[in-house]
Amino acid sequence: MKAQILLLANNLGIGGSERSLQLYATHLDRRLFDVRVCGIFQEGSRGILLRHNGIPVHSALGDPDAVGRLVEKHQVQLIHLFRSGYYEPHWDRVIHACLGRGARSVVETNVFGFVDKGSSDSFIDLHLHPSKSSYLRFYREAMACRYPRLNRHHVLYYPVDPLTFHPPSGESRQRARAQLGLGQGACILLHVARPDVRRWSDLLLEALPAIFRLVPEAQMVFMTLPDSRRRWLQKQPFADRCLVLPTTADDLRLAEVYAASDIFLHAARKGESFGLAIAEAMASGIPVVTASAPWGPNAQIELVDHLETGIVANTPEAFSDAVVHLAHHPDERRRMGLAGRQKVERLYGAPRQGRILTRCYLELLAQKGIELDSPLQPSTEAGVSMEELVAYGQEYQKRLAASWDGAGPARQRIFDRSFFSRARWFLLDACETMWIRWKEKN
Repeated sequence: MKAQILLLANNLGIGGSERSLQLYATHLDRRLFDVRVCGIFQEGSRGILLRHNGIPVHSALGDPDAVGRLVEKHQVQLIHLFRSGYYEPHWDRVIHACLGRGARSVVETNVFGFVDKGSSDSFIDLHLHPSKSSYLRFYREAMACRYPRLNRHHVLYYPVDPLTFHPPSGESRQRARAQLGLGQGACILLHVARPDVRRWSDLLLEALPAIFRLVPEAQMVFMTLPDSRRRWLQKQPFADRCLVLPTTADDLRLAEVYAASDIFLHAARKGESFGLAIAEAMASGIPVVTASAPWGPNAQIELVDHLETGIVANTPEAFSDAVVHLAHHPDERRRMGLAGRQKVERLYGAPRQGRILTRCYLELLAQKGIELDSPLQPSTEAGVSMEELVAYGQEYQKRLAASWDGAGPARQRIFDRSFFSRARWFLLDACETMWIRWKEKN
């Protein structure tokens, strides 16, 4: 007998949590589990990829009862939610619908480290945080509100596919650059993120003029950027040195873009709960330049070990100087790229995360009295221990203090700082945010 597992997310789009859902689903042990996936509101591009890997995909079209009927029809025993972490009424209804139709156990991936203060949180047997930094954010909020179920919260890193994302050969690099129309002798800078202005940081654009002035061979690839920033970029004198590519759910296409690149640039207004694009760049042997954002989960400084797998630089001046340094020192790039690849293989590899999640599911099912008729022995690999989390809480302060020029984190600045310009950008961002939210709901 196989256990019946259902993974759930709001949508199955191109975001990091949806990507992690896809990788978890494809790396769970199919000899033990029948896995299916459901988008609460719609499928999205990940649905096609999941079906291609033989995983049934469903859409509830916003109806929690439809999820319950799906649980009943397929006799699902364990559901795994991928959600923000805070209380959301529709997830409350989904949990109750599933438990009412026969589900025995509930697992949550808490994407952003928030505390759910609603009643349904008590029905969740296991909460998984995608990084130690995300867990620390949750822990601080949980202690402040006297949250009673800390023992159910653990860390399971988002998975990265080290076979798809790997350091390219010289021939692969040349081929990737030729296909993208990039110079063979250029220093290629890459930024990968969703075109969501709510997460965008203008630090990157502020640093570009100095980078292009000091590194004449530099070219910048964005995959992609918000519409307002794209329009701004098109008006700049260095626009012809920038390439804007559309987002993609195709891992092979994405791996090709990484293969063409020399330095990965990252800056996010709210920080990262994990930072899959950073981890994929590291898996591809690319050093990362990032900025700290301690008002958010800030996992980018957990992934990027300063001066080892990349550089933390918190101001536009420091950011551009760090990029220029790496552009002029290829040996440093190779050293950091190799260290990043080794870190991904050691901690974040998808096969390893799949084995750990398989073990978590088996333990939860056994607690509910569900034993599988299988001679297979679960992996003994474990996730992040409580001792490691305590140690990281102390280490985090040192990581906050480490940066290229010693400057600490600063809130996002807008590159044109006159009052009227700031007001204009604020209104543009507000309109773009409302448009994004409307598209998400419809």
